[in-house]
Amino acid sequence: MKKKKKKKIKRRKKKKKKKLDDFKNKNLKLFF
Repeated sequence: MKKKKKKKIKRRKKKKKKKLDDFKNKNLKLFF
């Protein structure tokens, strides 16, 4: 169970990073 929880957290972190990348991309588009 603990291992599964850790994996879930890692997956969530990846999703957050993707969101941040999307946000950065949007900002870049808006900037240019």
